[in-house]
Amino acid sequence: MDAEKRYIQVVVPLKLAWNPTYSTDDPGICVGDRVKVRISGHLHDAVVIATDVTPEIDPSRIQAIEGVAKGLERITSGEIELWKFIASYYLCTLGEVYKGAYPSGKIQSETHAAEMTERRNAMAKKREEEARARKLMRIARLQERIAGKEADLEKKHRAEVTERLKRELGELRLKLEAENAVQDARRTALPSETADTDVSTGHCPPAPDETVDAQTASILAYGSRPVLLHGDMAGRRDIYLELASRTLAQGRSVLFLSPENAQSRDMEADARRFGIAEEKILSCRSADTAAHRRKVAEAIRTGSAYLIFGTRMALFLPFTELGLIIIDEEQDTSYKQDSPAPRYNARDTAVMLATIHHARTVLGSATPSLESLHNACSGRYGHVMSGSSAGSGVSVEVIDTTAERRKRGMVGQISRKLIEAVNLTGVEGGRSMVITTWNDKSSLISDASAVIPDAAVFNMKEARLEDFGEYGLVALVQADTLLGGEDFRADEKALQLFDRFRLRCIHEGRSGRFIIQTANSDHQVFRGFQEMAGTGASAYDLLLPEREMFGFPPFSRIVDVVIRDESPKRLEFMSARLMEAMCASLKPVPGIGAPVQVTGPVVPEAWKEDCGTRRSIRIILRRDGRLASRKSVILDCVSRFEKEMKYTGHVTIDVDPL
Repeated sequence: MDAEKRYIQVVVPLKLAWNPTYSTDDPGICVGDRVKVRISGHLHDAVVIATDVTPEIDPSRIQAIEGVAKGLERITSGEIELWKFIASYYLCTLGEVYKGAYPSGKIQSETHAAEMTERRNAMAKKREEEARARKLMRIARLQERIAGKEADLEKKHRAEVTERLKRELGELRLKLEAENAVQDARRTALPSETADTDVSTGHCPPAPDETVDAQTASILAYGSRPVLLHGDMAGRRDIYLELASRTLAQGRSVLFLSPENAQSRDMEADARRFGIAEEKILSCRSADTAAHRRKVAEAIRTGSAYLIFGTRMALFLPFTELGLIIIDEEQDTSYKQDSPAPRYNARDTAVMLATIHHARTVLGSATPSLESLHNACSGRYGHVMSGSSAGSGVSVEVIDTTAERRKRGMVGQISRKLIEAVNLTGVEGGRSMVITTWNDKSSLISDASAVIPDAAVFNMKEARLEDFGEYGLVALVQADTLLGGEDFRADEKALQLFDRFRLRCIHEGRSGRFIIQTANSDHQVFRGFQEMAGTGASAYDLLLPEREMFGFPPFSRIVDVVIRDESPKRLEFMSARLMEAMCASLKPVPGIGAPVQVTGPVVPEAWKEDCGTRRSIRIILRRDGRLASRKSVILDCVSRFEKEMKYTGHVTIDVDPL
């Protein structure tokens, strides 16, 4: 009996440092199948990741699977490969990735759908059997009547009676033939006259102009290398849709990632206007129901070509024929998942997903991240500029509120210079927008209503959704608050934000004005931004030398090890002990440019208001041939510390934090 057993390795949706082994007598189980297994008395849906493995323990101690999970689709090899990459790169377990890709709600939806399908099939089978029984009864009755007519004909009758009996017998035989006839309900589809044309888009999309055609050709010329598409959204949109249309025409799918649901829906509407057929468009966003996402997954498993619009969760769809991934606004921090594990960055994971499927990757932004700019300038990524220099005609002014206060040039939070600019814009027939960096805009509204009542006031979140082209002047107040804290990325984020506002201050050829109010006008970010606006330089030129000097990304990789505890005393003790263990394991070398730098424990920037429950140890690793092995040392150190100190559940690892 034991000789017939097979041993399989599975991944369960739990944080386990190993992948359990189970036995089965089923010779048909393959990698990717979903099976039921029991761990500590609890039943779990597991995924087979290896078959016919050699047990590392006594086979008598290995449990058998509870059975195959009915109705759950097989996990593709591409999905499993992506899970392994995420677990390895972001220092988490394969079970955590599986749980993130297939949360309990998603599995329940699949199970429920399978049960409903099975129930419908059972009911259909029952109805079919009942219909067959009724048919057999009709046939039996007809046969009895035919036998009776034949018996009557054997008797002597008058001629007219004999003719009537023969006629009735013929009619009964025709009815019997009709009952026995097998009707083919399927229709034979006629070949389409347009079979050799582009069937994926429904009808021909508008012909691209020469600029879009040339830029699209430039992207295609890079082959499988990721391409950074650098330019304003108007220019990028046309190129995105042209690339998507061509990929669909080749019978391969396109994944279009956006950082937020609203942006994804806008792009989906643009695709319809472009001419891509409705039946070729799918969506997988965080706002969608589990049932909707399940239907999308079912459609993708068919292998047909689709254009899928989604947020970062769409990376976990079961792709089979993926030809292109577009990551719009690639610099957006919303692509990074902070909690729970896996704490992955969808932008970088999408590049890996494209590699797995031999697909193209396009990363688009008007204000790219330093990492992507560095990859483009170093030749790792292709680099294509799109659109025009939309913000080149926008005048940029920085108002020093500290100097204005000394001259009594401030009215509350608004400078007299800004008041004059708003009034002048109104005289010219334009509108003005004032943006506060604070979430609470009530105090600014109070000040603005007294001196610039016609100006619209927004906070940062509201401003991102507003049409800047409707305004002749855009002003950002309290801008210095964007530079606070210990985040080394604060300067980059501020410059990206300023540049985004500047690029949107022009509409239909009309130039606008962009004004920044700050109490720290001498800061390099404000000086550098004015220089960028005037010369066409980028944040890359301004910030990269400083990043290289201090060994920050993109010249290194950062790993944050965060300790959580409700007991302040235990938190201090455990964080200090973990710091000692980490230093001993990594053997950091002091000084700039060292292979490893370990600092902490400190209060994480995001938890300043709750400093009693969090501590963070920051590890900076040089990008070299030993990067992967050093990351493994970090994971081993944390695992060993949790086990020895019996401190499981208090430590998390965040790779490439934002």
